Amino acid sequence: MKILRSIISIVAGLAATFVVVSSLQLAGSAMFPVPEEEAKKLMAKDTSRQQKWEIMQAFPTGAIATVPISWMFGAFLGGFTAAAIAGCCKSVHAGIIGGFNLLAAIAMLVMIPSPDWMILIGLATPLPFSLLAGLLASKLFTPREASPV
Repeated sequence: MKILRSIISIVAGLAATFVVVSSLQLAGSAMFPVPEEEAKKLMAKDTSRQQKWEIMQAFPTGAIATVPISWMFGAFLGGFTAAAIAGCCKSVHAGIIGGFNLLAAIAMLVMIPSPDWMILIGLATPLPFSLLAGLLASKLFTPREASPV
C-alpha cells in the first residue's frame, strides 16, 4: 500500500507542476504577447540555433522572465503536493518532482537558446524549491505525538 501511495504522490506532484507551469506561462504570454509568427519560427525544426537566438532577443523581457518563474512555482507546488500525499520520506518525493522539473528545464534550455540568467535560474532553482516545499509539507502534515497531560 505504501508503494501505491508513493506512486500516487509522484503522479499528483507532476500533475500539479504541469498545471502551475502551464497556467503561469499562459498568463505570461497574455501579459507580454509575442507575435505568433515569431513563436512559430522559434519552434520550427528548420530554424538554426543562431536564428532562434535572434528571435529570443526580440521577445519582451517579461515574456522570457515568466518561464523560469513558472518553473520555480511549479517545482514548489509540485513538490509540496507530492510530499503532502506521500506517507513517508516526504522530502524524497518532493526531490523527485524537483528532479523532473530540472530535466524539463534542461530539455527546454537545450532546444531554445536562452539568456544566461535564465539558464542559471533554470538549473539552480527546481531542486531547492521542491525540497523546501517538501520540508514545509513534512512540518505541516507529520502527525505530532500527544503531549503528556
